[in-house]
Amino acid sequence: SRSHKTRWTVAIGVPASLIDYGAWRSIAAYGTGLALSIVLGALAAVAIGRGITRPMERLRDAARRLGRREPLAPPVTPIQEIRQVALALETAADERARGEAEREALLEREKEARAAAEAANRAKDEFLALLGHELRNPLGAIMNAARLLEHPGIGGEDAARARGIIARQAEHLARLT
Repeated sequence: SRSHKTRWTVAIGVPASLIDYGAWRSIAAYGTGLALSIVLGALAAVAIGRGITRPMERLRDAARRLGRREPLAPPVTPIQEIRQVALALETAADERARGEAEREALLEREKEARAAAEAANRAKDEFLALLGHELRNPLGAIMNAARLLEHPGIGGEDAARARGIIARQAEHLARLT
């Protein structure tokens, strides 16, 4: 400070190390706080990250179980999006189970229908074989009687008997049909 009367200047001297010590102390406190904030922020980020990645891993495992047709174990998490995906996986598992049950029922009905068709086909074949046998006898008699009638040396009594055979066998064919 300067005196107005004497024009003298008075100054107080303080060692520079004392001033530097306060500055360095402030810088150290600020730096420590900054480093501590960074460490706490990193720890918080890791904790929050684990809170997200663990349910995501459980969600991934649930999707793999769905692919292997195993029971699902959806993650329990406060994260709404993960809960929604887990619910979608559970719905997909239910739909898949219903689809598989429906497919199995359809396959069973197809097997039953195939067995019924094969049985009907066998019955048809047996019926046609029987029908062929039953038709062969009357047709053979009719054809023999018709050839007999075409013979030039046939007498009246033999012709009448041949016509009777043809009539009887035709009636028999009519009953069969």
